[in-house]
Amino acid sequence: MRTKEIIRSIKRGVIAIFGLSFLYGILILLTMPNFQEALAVTAEVWYLLIAIIISFGAQFGLWFYVRAIRRQTSGALPGVSGTTSSVSMLACCAHHLVDLLPLWGLSGAALFLGQYQRPLLGISLAINLLSIAYLLYVVAKK
Repeated sequence: MRTKEIIRSIKRGVIAIFGLSFLYGILILLTMPNFQEALAVTAEVWYLLIAIIISFGAQFGLWFYVRAIRRQTSGALPGVSGTTSSVSMLACCAHHLVDLLPLWGLSGAALFLGQYQRPLLGISLAINLLSIAYLLYVVAKK
């Protein structure tokens, strides 16, 4: 049973990696005037993005594994770090929405996210790594 659950969890982690990558790709393409600018913005923080995406997938897969072996494990941890990862990904391109957001009264939010892009991505990565450490601790206890 454990081998089957490990394989399922790895598959789910890989799906999470592709899902978060897709979300980032869509967000960056929707907020950039052209494809070359989207690539340039991504190239500035590629190392953080790759680390966040891979750590999110690892954490997601681990959470499903822990859930499979201990049904009473809470789902709050992946939800929090997944949301943080998504918000951090938005920070990569949100500053390009400044032209539209004043119409909605949200220009301050776009400026904030754009200005603090790298720190938000770093925080997201740290939360993912802490979540992975906690989940590994839970697995080791079992």
